[in-house]
Amino acid sequence: MSNFVAAALEAAKTNDLPSLRTAITAWQAQETPRRASQPMLVFQEALEEALKNHNVEAAEELINRGCEISRDVVIAAADSFDEPDWDSRSFDVLIEAGFDVDEDLGLVGTALSMAILAERPRQVEYLLENGADPNGNHYMDMSPVQWASTRSQEMVDILLAHGARDDRDEMSDDDDDDDDDDNDYEGTDDEVATDGEDATNGHITTNGLGRE
Repeated sequence: MSNFVAAALEAAKTNDLPSLRTAITAWQAQETPRRASQPMLVFQEALEEALKNHNVEAAEELINRGCEISRDVVIAAADSFDEPDWDSRSFDVLIEAGFDVDEDLGLVGTALSMAILAERPRQVEYLLENGADPNGNHYMDMSPVQWASTRSQEMVDILLAHGARDDRDEMSDDDDDDDDDDNDYEGTDDEVATDGEDATNGHITTNGLGRE
């Protein structure tokens, strides 16, 4: 990490706007000029720290200077809500900068699905009030209401109050059926251990994200 990047990181943590601007300008002076369309990725960690600490001025500066609203940045802003204390300023910065609250962020889903899975009802309500689709943010083939029903009735009620369709009765039993099938499987003759041997062949470990 260069001295300029380290200085920007410290300035972002303390919301020291003059020092942040100086560090970014000094770094840019020594670098090959970048196109406006290129994100300024070297300062992404500084943006995340600014958002975690509700340092909105520093966060706005970093976004305006070219930092990207990436998945990790959205996660940092989401984590800054800190319920029950509640503070939405960091997420306000992202929305004001044009972040689409329904954007698919990959493995973590959308901002709404993250809030539901983290059991943050006030964050769920905030996102819905800022345009999140209560019916379209499916994650791992389950709707927001279906996910909320596995967490708390409060979040179900919030979603329904904002126009979500109550589809809890449509939740699939396929996963349970698959689990039963897996338990019934005993392997081929080659996979079954004989006396005195370890049963290691054909062992498969998976999780909800489909990774070994």
